[in-house]
Amino acid sequence: MAFLTTWSYIILTTHFNMACAICVWSMVKAHKSGKSEISDLNGGIKNQGFKHSTEEVSEEIGNTEVKNSYVDDNNTAKTHPDEIIDNRMKPTPWYSKISWILANIISVWAVIVSLIYYIALFPSNGVLLFHDVNVHLMNSVIVLIDTALCARPVRILHVIYPVIYGLTYLVFSLIYWSMDPVNNVLYPVVLDWNNAPITLGVGSGLLIVVIPSLQMMFFGLYRLKLYIFKKIYKHEYLDVISK
Repeated sequence: MAFLTTWSYIILTTHFNMACAICVWSMVKAHKSGKSEISDLNGGIKNQGFKHSTEEVSEEIGNTEVKNSYVDDNNTAKTHPDEIIDNRMKPTPWYSKISWILANIISVWAVIVSLIYYIALFPSNGVLLFHDVNVHLMNSVIVLIDTALCARPVRILHVIYPVIYGLTYLVFSLIYWSMDPVNNVLYPVVLDWNNAPITLGVGSGLLIVVIPSLQMMFFGLYRLKLYIFKKIYKHEYLDVISK
């Protein structure tokens, strides 16, 4: 349980289980409310967190300005009634926000786990085993597939979540090492508090350079998906999910 790989797989599994539960719950809820047949321009089911519009249109509802989130079959901009509560846009549910945070954390840290292992640790082993690929590489493959298929938005400022996760693990590793400085070295060279300057240097590099760079990479992939969608369907998706 002390290794970063284990922590990351726990986050990854929790994220997918929670996302699956949310999808099932949303489909059941939509079916019961009779909204399961609502479709968007490309013939799919309306995505509650990632909607499209030919242009950003605003209209007055009471005294509150609300962005329209879709266009109907007549190419008329409208706002989904189920997105409005008391003249305000319905906030993203708390459980969706948790899933969003978990996805953001694991997207970045799955790649970091792969990078740390194959750059710093694998050369000392020198033998490529199926177990190593399954544990240290497939996590990155899975999150990249998830990123490609899921309509989940990516925010640059959400870099704070993987940073907090990294700081938490760094503090944990220090406490764990202090209990037995000889045997509780988690990762030789990269995370060995017996050599604190190197450990602090690696940790600082991850928090200041690597994590923000990966967050920007996933943001770029998100924008690329929007660009591809616009090229194919000739209109833009309007992301109205709460920040």
